[in-house]
Amino acid sequence: MSLLCSHVPALFTCPGLCADEDCQPATDLLDADPDFSVLRQLIEQAGFDGVLSAPDAALTVFAPAERRLDSRQRWIGLTARPAGTVAIDAGAAEALTKKATSLLATGVTGLTGRFDRGDVVMLCDPSGREVARGLTNYTADELRLIQGKKSNQLAAVLGRPAYKAVVQRNNLVVL
Repeated sequence: MSLLCSHVPALFTCPGLCADEDCQPATDLLDADPDFSVLRQLIEQAGFDGVLSAPDAALTVFAPAERRLDSRQRWIGLTARPAGTVAIDAGAAEALTKKATSLLATGVTGLTGRFDRGDVVMLCDPSGREVARGLTNYTADELRLIQGKKSNQLAAVLGRPAYKAVVQRNNLVVL
């Protein structure tokens, strides 16, 4: 078992060959901090018994994500290649990211690409930053006709029954 030394940064092991006569195991440093105690348990469970003797080396710790995405959300937000980009106004960007709402046609200011219903599209705020991805209820041609329009006007513009939202909240992943 490796010895953790108080003169070596936490999570680096002392080979036990240091010249410091007062070298004490610093396992209490790891146990005092809840995050480090969990990491220490994982290291022990993995059977790590090696020596990291570079005290100036950096250690990278990957923290868990703040929220978990189910497989469908991962597919929409991270895996599927977007077929186009939908530009949205600042109000729509705020509604999507802070209020967890659907994207309505009134918030759409422009679009690029050719896409069909059900394709993944990127949703970008006025600065061009991608804020979300989602499955569109409209083709690119239909969306060009209805962008900026209120929901109660969509059926008249399209000449058929229309969806209330361009991208439904349950088909959208905020990035």
